[in-house]
Amino acid sequence: MSYLSQMIGLTVQNWLSAGWESSWRSAWFAGIIGQRQGIGNFWQDIVRTILYVLAPLSVLVAIVLASQGVIANLTTYLTVTRSRA
Repeated sequence: MSYLSQMIGLTVQNWLSAGWESSWRSAWFAGIIGQRQGIGNFWQDIVRTILYVLAPLSVLVAIVLASQGVIANLTTYLTVTRSRA
């Protein structure tokens, strides 16, 4: 996969899958304890989950990774050759 397809395709898929799981779980628990009548608004739940939980969490994790020296660049792949000694 190219860098562009990874950044766009996989990132969107990963965020939506995590947001969907959290939204489904919160609606399910709210229905069990009787807090909601019906299942609520799915799109409102998933947007709130992504904006208020996943985005701040990803910023914090990115800061921690950058402070530990993890590299993030878009250079081409490196080819390592073994030298004969």
